[in-house]
Amino acid sequence: MLAALLAACGGHPHPAPPPRFDADGLAADVDGVMGKLAAATARDQDDCPRLVDDLDAVLAGSRPVFDRVHEAEQDPDHAKQLATAMKPYQDQHRSTDIAAALAVCFRMHRELQDRVQHVVDSMPTL
Repeated sequence: MLAALLAACGGHPHPAPPPRFDADGLAADVDGVMGKLAAATARDQDDCPRLVDDLDAVLAGSRPVFDRVHEAEQDPDHAKQLATAMKPYQDQHRSTDIAAALAVCFRMHRELQDRVQHVVDSMPTL
């Protein structure tokens, strides 16, 4: 009876193939996060406590994107595809602006140094 049922259903089920790696989509998602970080920096650069809070919130909310990046980095082919897909988005100016604002906050607000360091440590290195 079981053999007849399996035969009728086509035998053993085959696992679904893994989804195709979407390097372009992931690169766009990373760029979206960088855009949010840059916007918060431009808006809050004169208000260090708010800047640190906003950057920390963006980074915390973006954890799933960074988890996908770290997963892609474990596969050499995916890592290469992602690096290629990221090239059109590379904008040192945004990263430099964010780093400069955090450096000012770190130097000018000793009470924020631990929080600034936490934000810096949470930033992905791509």
